Amino acid sequence: AKYKPVINQILLRPYIYKEKLPMLELWAKESMTIEACSPLMPVTQRPGEPVDKPDQIFLAWAKAKGTVQVTYV
Repeated sequence: AKYKPVINQILLRPYIYKEKLPMLELWAKESMTIEACSPLMPVTQRPGEPVDKPDQIFLAWAKAKGTVQVTYV
């Protein structure tokens, strides 16, 4: 290819992160940025905790994983 991809948009959520990890590691070696498409889903497990809303949980998780997020309203 004339141009090397620099970003890859995939379905990426906390509950499927482990199964995606081999691909994420490969793309990291290739210096590709991962963009999580439509990543918000019900993830609240402990209502009342400091981070208990789905968007708070996801954004904290995604930030820790170093990904870019795209959400749809």
